[in-house]
Amino acid sequence: DEQHKEIYRKADVVFQLTSGEVDNQEVVKTFKYLVTYVFEHFNSEEKLMRDHNYPDYELHKDAHVKFLKRINQMNKKLKEVGVTDEFINDLKMLMIELFVDHIDELDKKFASYIR
Repeated sequence: DEQHKEIYRKADVVFQLTSGEVDNQEVVKTFKYLVTYVFEHFNSEEKLMRDHNYPDYELHKDAHVKFLKRINQMNKKLKEVGVTDEFINDLKMLMIELFVDHIDELDKKFASYIR
């Protein structure tokens, strides 16, 4: 839960940074932090799933893999062309999907299983 709260806090930063005049350096810094944090979160979550013999482990892990592939694609694009309106929109959509599709559905299902 604490990890999810931290992700929510950083998502709020993303949306604040991208409203009005955009500070490209802060967007990049926040994106890089999110990449690292989400990767660590997924790893610890997968360990918990294995430790509890979670029956939907493979499905959940596949969702992590897809999400990380999108992050890698965004990172590649960021390195190639920098912060663009498209990157900012993709980042916002990524955050929304993380909360709506992943945390709100998959993670809550897992949390219910281990409680």
